[in-house]
Amino acid sequence: MRIQPVQQRRLRGGRPILAVFAVLAPLLAVAACDGEPGGSSKLPDVSDVVLPVFAPSDTTLAVGRVSGDDVYLFEVIRGVRWLPQGGVVVADGGRGRISLYDGEGGFRHAFGREGEGPGEFGALAGLWVAGPDSILALDQRRDRVSRFHLDGSFERQLPAHELSDDTVFTMDVRPHRRFLVRGALLPDEQTRVAATLAEVPLPYGTFASRAAWWPGDGSLWIRESGSEGPSDWLVLTEEGAPERWIRLPAGFEPLDLRGDEVAGRLLGAMDVETVRAYRLAPTGGRESLPAWWALPHALPDSAAIDQDAFRSEVVGSIKFLASSQEIHYARNSTYSTRIEDIVESPEEDLPEGMTVEILTATSRGWAMVAAHPDLPVLCTLGYGSGTPAGWRPGSVRCGG
Repeated sequence: MRIQPVQQRRLRGGRPILAVFAVLAPLLAVAACDGEPGGSSKLPDVSDVVLPVFAPSDTTLAVGRVSGDDVYLFEVIRGVRWLPQGGVVVADGGRGRISLYDGEGGFRHAFGREGEGPGEFGALAGLWVAGPDSILALDQRRDRVSRFHLDGSFERQLPAHELSDDTVFTMDVRPHRRFLVRGALLPDEQTRVAATLAEVPLPYGTFASRAAWWPGDGSLWIRESGSEGPSDWLVLTEEGAPERWIRLPAGFEPLDLRGDEVAGRLLGAMDVETVRAYRLAPTGGRESLPAWWALPHALPDSAAIDQDAFRSEVVGSIKFLASSQEIHYARNSTYSTRIEDIVESPEEDLPEGMTVEILTATSRGWAMVAAHPDLPVLCTLGYGSGTPAGWRPGSVRCGG
């Protein structure tokens, strides 16, 4: 028995720019699809492709402090969005609060609170801009979306699955083939992502999946897994063609894109979270395509295998890992991103060939994704504040 463990610090993931919402529901009737597995005749030879590298040239916005005025202190940032009129709006899931800041990082006003009534949150877990003067906010505990005017006045709410047309992964972090994609919330966006990924080789082998981000500008960002240092993102066109590399600072999670400016959450020392925005510019460097691009691998024929047996095996292993995380927490007051920290003998305790990624793990929560070479879906589990938007905390879900 063996497992191929993965160490990855954070789920790079955040949330894209949404199309303008005229009304909340119904929105679109286009059903999501996941594309057909396999390679594509459009794939270039890896050795022939060298892409330009972009990185932050300067910081254009900084919001948040280690101590001081409460309006600049964040507990668990679950969303950062550019505002049409300038500045950003930030969702703090730890406080159940939505705050607006101007283009210089100055506080404007805040609204929202924990509670069960209209416009209140059991667990604020996501944020989107809807048109020129409204925002949408996800209450993950009740799986509902509330719409607010930018002045903080509550407008209306609806079940989250009515927005995404998906009852399993109700918001914008869902599996597509071996990719875990965030950002494609609406059904037509999901369809466009599936079409893009149909042109891309599967990241098969060492990792259970690759984190990907749909920023809303037609591109698709795929994160290279591995170290806890700076993160590298391979940017694809909507047709699936590699376009450039983007290198982002360690601890930074991109959550919104506006032209050449990317805004998101920066995790600092002692897990202190702040908001940063960077202007991206070419570094002059060039990098080749990742090694996995040269190793396309088709998913197995679902009709030729006992999917239920493999699914049960993977789900059971995920539950075992969840129990192991709790034991680790009891001893260390935090969760771990390392399989070796939570399982004494991975080779003996987990199915042969199963791959696991612990996407994020802090003292507040964690999330993982698992795959099996004979199972053409990914299975997920999140707990606490580490649960991505739209997943049910504590519930194993398979799809993609």
